[in-house]
Amino acid sequence: MSYYGSLGSDSDAGGETVRIRVCDAEEVEVGRYRCFSEGKLSFLLCNVKGVVHAIINECTHMKVPLDGGRQFGKDFICPVHGARFDIASGKALAGAAVARLKTFPATIEGGVVVVELPTAAIGRTD
Repeated sequence: MSYYGSLGSDSDAGGETVRIRVCDAEEVEVGRYRCFSEGKLSFLLCNVKGVVHAIINECTHMKVPLDGGRQFGKDFICPVHGARFDIASGKALAGAAVARLKTFPATIEGGVVVVELPTAAIGRTD
């Protein structure tokens, strides 16, 4: 992964963000997801009908990784207790989780997936 562009402002967290080039868009097939990490932050890229979304790789129920779970249409299902989340919004839909997942802005630029991540979460200070 490589840093791309300049630092910005993360209005949700009140901190700065950085845009990261994650992978070629074709590496995340429609209806599938892939796990990535940048610094201290692990996240999933989920392709929902050709639109790539980025969600944190941590269930809000018991803080377990979501990697290993299932993407089912526009929903993601936790592999441990079956909590179900809306991928685009992070909203908890069913199961033991009630808090929403953290989501990150993701775009495809020139065939590359670019994700905007909070600098504090990835441990970057410059």
